[in-house]
Amino acid sequence: MALASQNYQDAAKAAAASPGALIRNEATITALKAMPAPAGGGPQPVLVYFITLLEMVKLNEIETMELCRPVLQQGKIQLVEDWLGKGKLTTSDALGDLIKQYNPQLAMKMFASGGNPDRVIQGFIEAGQFDKITPYCAQNNNHRPDFIAILQNLLNTNPQGAISLAKMITVRDAIGNPKTPID
Repeated sequence: MALASQNYQDAAKAAAASPGALIRNEATITALKAMPAPAGGGPQPVLVYFITLLEMVKLNEIETMELCRPVLQQGKIQLVEDWLGKGKLTTSDALGDLIKQYNPQLAMKMFASGGNPDRVIQGFIEAGQFDKITPYCAQNNNHRPDFIAILQNLLNTNPQGAISLAKMITVRDAIGNPKTPID
């Protein structure tokens, strides 16, 4: 009813109070995007929806992606960082991938908080921060990534980096015999 009468703020409040994804879904966002801007100016209906939700609840994954995509395209990474800091966005690998284009370090933090150590390691590799991989693995329950696959991929894009990483992940035991975390 509120949506039909173009009362977008009340419609967003009703959506925030609705269970699960009954209203807070792709169809609602698509409908709001298609609605005309209010007569006499003012923010687009979909923007009113997101602003209202952000004041009341944490955005679900669909809402998070739909809001962050245009905000990041406008170069407003600080807004996304602020919303993340306030716990207003649902983190996901998809959001991490989107943020990675604008702030790789923030994306790595997101992957780490989401419990995806392999994505964090990939971020270290892309940033050339090979020295951070083994300490990170040790801090994360001795996580054992697929170093063979990582090295094979790295050989194609950064042969010198592959050599550096291979040297780094090779560890010697007390009598000098090589031990590697890739056994």
